Amino acid sequence: MIKRIFMFIIFSTLAYSDEISLDKLLEQLNNSFYQREIFENTKEFNITKKNTLKLREYNGIHTSYDLSHENKENKTFESTGEVKYGNFYVKGSKNKNNDTFGFGVEKNLKDLVYSKYDSDLKKLTYEENKDKVQYLKKLQQEKISLINLYKDIKNIESEISIKNNALKVLQEQKNIINNSYKLGKTSKIDLETSIYNHKNILMEVDYLVNQLKALKEQFFYKYNINISNFKLKKIDSYSGLDKINLKKIDQLDLKELELEENILKETIKYQKYSNKIPDITLGLEKYDDSKIILKFSKKLFYKDIDLIGNTNELTEKKILLNQKINDLESTRYEIQNNISEFEKEVLVLRNQQYLDEKIYNIKLLENKYGKTKYIDVIEAFDKYIKTSVSLEKEINKLNAYIYIVKVRGENL
Repeated sequence: MIKRIFMFIIFSTLAYSDEISLDKLLEQLNNSFYQREIFENTKEFNITKKNTLKLREYNGIHTSYDLSHENKENKTFESTGEVKYGNFYVKGSKNKNNDTFGFGVEKNLKDLVYSKYDSDLKKLTYEENKDKVQYLKKLQQEKISLINLYKDIKNIESEISIKNNALKVLQEQKNIINNSYKLGKTSKIDLETSIYNHKNILMEVDYLVNQLKALKEQFFYKYNINISNFKLKKIDSYSGLDKINLKKIDQLDLKELELEENILKETIKYQKYSNKIPDITLGLEKYDDSKIILKFSKKLFYKDIDLIGNTNELTEKKILLNQKINDLESTRYEIQNNISEFEKEVLVLRNQQYLDEKIYNIKLLENKYGKTKYIDVIEAFDKYIKTSVSLEKEINKLNAYIYIVKVRGENL
């Protein structure tokens, strides 16, 4: 009778009003993650930056004014001023003898082919993608953290469930032994064993309940999601690696390196162009008469230390990128080995649980016929409970790990 009651209730669930799944919490995290607001703010800034770069030379009106002392004796002054908007300008000067006024237009022909604005806009596109990748990496890490904490909470819930139901079995046994002791059919040591073992399990459950409460509070403050009134659903199991595309594992790390490489390439491309091609400014200016302006500027025998530094950094980035590709290949084999190891542990514990159950039933039967002490029954019972708890934790560990692998391979 005791065996039948025990096997029926040992894995019953905790009494909560509702259950919530890991998938649901991960979905909520997408909206509650604090870094999302920071990312959206960065996106708004990049839009402003892009619109500003598109203005090119026409970002505001530039003004200048100079006043100089010409003659100390006569106390005469000369003033000059200029107003410039993009390629167009108006300027004039005034002194004691005459006033001049003119306007003109000029353009650096070098910028017609490829300008600093063009390069910065291209790099900004890479930087926007990099910002997104970095945000998704942070979100991915937060999801992994949530999965691990979910697993820890689920482990405690499972252990409480198992031990609560073990208490019911022990209470039933304690009542039987107490009645038997009153009739003089059971020793005092057996009665005390049943009483103190029940008390020990009860204390363990009280500790676990407090630990569970603390972890759920931790969950709330870390992820801004309240699960205090929810029981966590079992972590969904996957049939194996056929559900996961290992080729997509940690691709965000690779993508970030590729974007950093592209930003460096674009920086170097413009630096080489700027150093090689001279500044040739062509303009038309109108004062009393019109004149064509041609300006030529070129640095000779110039060593660009920034270009040298960026070129060295690009070489290092390529090395890191190639190593990351090799690391990802290694990681795929590591994941396969880890899952195989966890699956083996689950199988071993499941077999051990089966054996412990058989041993417990044998000890229970032997005690019934007086062939063994009740303390031997309790030892077998405790071992079965510990194995059952370990099995639940190992199953959660396996399924949580596969979930983490799945998150690491998501198309974010």
